[in-house]
Amino acid sequence: MRLFTYCLKNDFGASPNPFGGFCTIALTKPIIRKTAKLGDWIVGLASPESGLKEANRRIVYAMKVTQIMDFADYDMFCRQQCSDKIPIRPSKTYEQFVGDCIYEFIPGVDEPVLRDSVHDARNMESDLKGEKVLISDKYVYWGSEAPELPQNLWKIIKKGKGQQIEKNAPYIKDFLKFISEFEIPANFAPPISKIENWYGAESRGQSAEADLEDNLIDEKIGQ
Repeated sequence: MRLFTYCLKNDFGASPNPFGGFCTIALTKPIIRKTAKLGDWIVGLASPESGLKEANRRIVYAMKVTQIMDFADYDMFCRQQCSDKIPIRPSKTYEQFVGDCIYEFIPGVDEPVLRDSVHDARNMESDLKGEKVLISDKYVYWGSEAPELPQNLWKIIKKGKGQQIEKNAPYIKDFLKFISEFEIPANFAPPISKIENWYGAESRGQSAEADLEDNLIDEKIGQ
């Protein structure tokens, strides 16, 4: 197994999406989505923009990759097993509002249809370039209550853009011990950047620009 770490600049609740009994990454981190394998762990750390004290040391979520799907299979998976991931507008809950199953695949139609969601047409190429959706039923999401990593794990901290993998290898055993202390799966708190007045927000594209910027930078870095 490998341990991926990165700085989670935008924690809206859409990517990662910790709702519906699964934590999923479908709309950001295209490099991680293309390269992660079953059994790998993905860790998102808070960014200075979060406003949290010692933000870089704080862990927002950790998920073990237990399923990997392409977007068409993910659409079917959500229809059959996890409808909470399918965005609905207007939404009755925040979970519906930030649903990450935003691409609908219709038989006989070549291109997926973008559902009314947190992304808009600007994001389609970047979203789909990641090719895969990472799914986990073994995860911990701390959100706005992100705790500080113990000092023996500070070396896995990734600041700025991109992701860290190889440098984390010596610390995997310590990470697994740390994560074993928590109930799995678990959601402890709302997203750090939960969208205010979400029930009255514009219909589409609430995190489109921020996520697109991050994705394009990650693709440019390519590691």
